[in-house]
Amino acid sequence: MLLSCMRRSVCHIVVCLTCLLSAAYPQPPASGVIGRLMERLAATDDEVQQLDIIDSLAIMHQNIDSTLKYAEMELDLAYETRHQEAQGKALRHIGWCKYFKGDLPVASNSLFNAISIFEAVDNQKETARCYSLLGDIMARGGDNTSADKYHERAAKILSAIGDSVQLAVLYRNMAFSRLQYDMYTTANEYIQKSTLIDSLRNDTSALGEDYYYRGRIGYRRYMEFKNRVALDESRDWCQKSYKLLTSCNNRQMLYWVTRQMFGVYIEYSHISEGRERSLMLDSAKIYLDECDNIVTQLNYNRNNFDCRLLRAKYHIMRDEVREAKLLIDEVENGIKNGIYISDQRLSTLYECYFYYYKRTKDYEKALEYSQKKDELDKRMHASEYMIASTRSQAQIEFDEKMRQRDIEEEEKEHRYQTNILIQRIIVGFGLVIIALLLIQFRQTKRESKRRHELYKTIEQKNKELEQQKEEMVTQNENLFEQKTLLQNAHQQIRASIEYAQRIQCAAMPSHEMMQSMFGDYLLFFRPLDIVSGDFYWIGNVGRYKAIAVADCTGHGVPGAFMSMLGLSLLNDTVAMLNYTGKDIEAADILNFLRDNVKRALRQTSDLADNHDGMDMSLCLIDMQNKQVQYAGAYRPLLIARDGRIMQYAPDRMPIGIHMNEKKSFTNNVIDIEYGDVIYLYTDGITDQFGYTNKRCKYTARRLRNILQRIASRPFFEQHSEIDHEMYAWRQPNIMYEETPCEQTDDMLLIGIRI
Repeated sequence: MLLSCMRRSVCHIVVCLTCLLSAAYPQPPASGVIGRLMERLAATDDEVQQLDIIDSLAIMHQNIDSTLKYAEMELDLAYETRHQEAQGKALRHIGWCKYFKGDLPVASNSLFNAISIFEAVDNQKETARCYSLLGDIMARGGDNTSADKYHERAAKILSAIGDSVQLAVLYRNMAFSRLQYDMYTTANEYIQKSTLIDSLRNDTSALGEDYYYRGRIGYRRYMEFKNRVALDESRDWCQKSYKLLTSCNNRQMLYWVTRQMFGVYIEYSHISEGRERSLMLDSAKIYLDECDNIVTQLNYNRNNFDCRLLRAKYHIMRDEVREAKLLIDEVENGIKNGIYISDQRLSTLYECYFYYYKRTKDYEKALEYSQKKDELDKRMHASEYMIASTRSQAQIEFDEKMRQRDIEEEEKEHRYQTNILIQRIIVGFGLVIIALLLIQFRQTKRESKRRHELYKTIEQKNKELEQQKEEMVTQNENLFEQKTLLQNAHQQIRASIEYAQRIQCAAMPSHEMMQSMFGDYLLFFRPLDIVSGDFYWIGNVGRYKAIAVADCTGHGVPGAFMSMLGLSLLNDTVAMLNYTGKDIEAADILNFLRDNVKRALRQTSDLADNHDGMDMSLCLIDMQNKQVQYAGAYRPLLIARDGRIMQYAPDRMPIGIHMNEKKSFTNNVIDIEYGDVIYLYTDGITDQFGYTNKRCKYTARRLRNILQRIASRPFFEQHSEIDHEMYAWRQPNIMYEETPCEQTDDMLLIGIRI
């Protein structure tokens, strides 16, 4: 009793001190929401009302330390009053704060205890929120298996209670955690689920967040693969997000979107030159200025340092090194004084110093800060790995408790079924006894025999039931093991294919190679299964500039193998022909390539051999004589000129064995003019199924029509138009209840302007 009174007194003292501190410091003002809550807290003696007010203060405070202080105060008062639900909320707040402070073991322990409390009081919504945050913690610690398990539990609960808002938030968090480990395909799948839910709810603000995350995925893909298409996608999604968030005045998310758009245009400036580079930097400055305004309006003091580092990076890109140095030194002084210090901010600071000293040609200093950044990044990565490799005792106990609970529920269900069966048997046995008593005594012997047979039947049935139960348990264990093996195998195969995609992208011409040879160009490339059976190739053949587009047999992994073989043989064929020094024709290259493919695949004249090979269109461009040599294996050539599309037909045979193959491919010599646009494409676009009034293919005629309409536009606009056309084509007719058509093949289209 004495201990309870002491705890009650301590709690009241803490509440009073908090109120005095809030009155002493003018932020936030007493007229604000937080001030009014503090006044209510000081004025009430009702412990339940005090718990509600303290919980609201913990939620509303943006400062993590303040939230942690109120959460601990709420936990003490909840323990004193034995208010279980308040205990769970306080533990959830503590877990959230510790998660953002990086103390993952304490955060997970708090959430395990909170889950136990919320399950005991049957608060499913709070249970789902704890599972969701617990999944984020496991993902940050590198334990993806546990992260998936806890996220799936949260999604299952939210789906059961019909909370679509929190379900969409959960999918966004899952996408973000997968993005941290470069799992782009999985992250994209989760954000698509979130987008679908928010579209059905017509939630403009939530859709803006979804589009922002899709922009982040494209940006991260660009930073890893340096694929211009991924950077364009990031820009497009962020622009869509910016429009939606501006319309609903979501300033918090606009801060992150403007930061992302600044990064996108900085990357554009890296791959641009001259006036175009200056325009990209101007666009970056516009978004940076808006980001600064948002930080000022929302009073995000800690983000002021981030904005200053971004502005320093901008000044370095503009060669305004003096202004950059002032900003960098200001941030460094703030960090030395302990203001908003973090490893990530230190890493960005070292990066800015590196670029500054590199621009001022102080290479010794630049090397020093580059090494500091690398060491810090390695330390952060090692810290996360160390966290991932430790499994707290609380997590082990929690998982064991969950497993024991599942076993107890199964045993309880089994006992219930057994009792029902026994009751039915007893009732039946009683009816038999009553019937036997009503029968004449002279039938006693015969009825006794029947009773004996009935006992034997019951025993046999019990044995059969026990045997069936054991078989079902064994089958369930086998099914679970098989499911685990399949999941592990699926993850390993996907990881291997995604790594193979990086190798295949590296084998094909890079953005810099395409620009150096043809200047601006159009590349619409959509593999069906991560890796592609379609590929493109460029090279110098004598005095010609050569470009080829090919469609190998199959798609996915088999097609990717064929594409790598095709690239290798095409390089070898051109190198051999260049070595001879003779005047080369496009048909000669296809003839030699066909011979090499047959030899590599061991194809003979026997029609029973494998028919693997590839379709290809190849052009040799002679800028001096304004001519193009074209040879095609099933793939045509399109030339756009003055609003018209001219098509040149290929030979009806592949590069490989064919029953109707001719001795040589046809060499077409075509006069060209400045401004002509040459298009090469594979059949993945024209064979894509979609809807008009019925399900049908897109066809070459529709492709020619759209190219004729957009050929005079800049290539980035052509890319957006084609992307939108293919997306719209696959959508179902509104008059019919159909699902969108899935992509059926790899799609590749290249355009160059003479």
